[in-house]
Amino acid sequence: MTTFEQQKQHQLSKGDMSKKGFIDEEIKFLVEKLNKMPEFYTTSSCAGRALLLEKKSAKKFDIDWIYSDHGGANLKKIKKVLENPPKNPVWFKQESAILHICCKDEAIAEKLLVVCKHSGFKHSGILSLGKRIIVQVLSSESLETIIADKGEVLVDDNYIKILVGEANKKMKQNKERIKRLYDNVLEKFG
Repeated sequence: MTTFEQQKQHQLSKGDMSKKGFIDEEIKFLVEKLNKMPEFYTTSSCAGRALLLEKKSAKKFDIDWIYSDHGGANLKKIKKVLENPPKNPVWFKQESAILHICCKDEAIAEKLLVVCKHSGFKHSGILSLGKRIIVQVLSSESLETIIADKGEVLVDDNYIKILVGEANKKMKQNKERIKRLYDNVLEKFG
């Protein structure tokens, strides 16, 4: 067994280590396919999500997720959360799909990177060439703005409705790109 195969076996034996403990349904078919292929294995994935984040300080991880949905932004649920906003700043975010894929060698990583970019994941790149060769698959769809602070909502309902609409358009693009990447990976690596 090669080092790559050992690393793959070890990674996949750990199960899902994410905060929620399972792979997003919208990207699961791609992750499962990649993990069955001899050239790849995934270390993390997200299908994209809409969030409300309470930022408690300037520190990156000093936040609370007060709303999160990987299927899209839900206007009613967001408005319900904002009925009683926290004192700290609340940010509305929509994040693109992201995958971290370990590749067997540099040539495979370069080929995968071309496939990712042709699939619409324009911000993809080779993240590591060390012990593991990791391609980060990332798109450009994102949205981030402050919507509440000091216990007050800073924007009107119409603006929240617009944000939700824009986030959901971007989430739809995420899903289309994930499907396109799946099809292109099958075509190139079959």
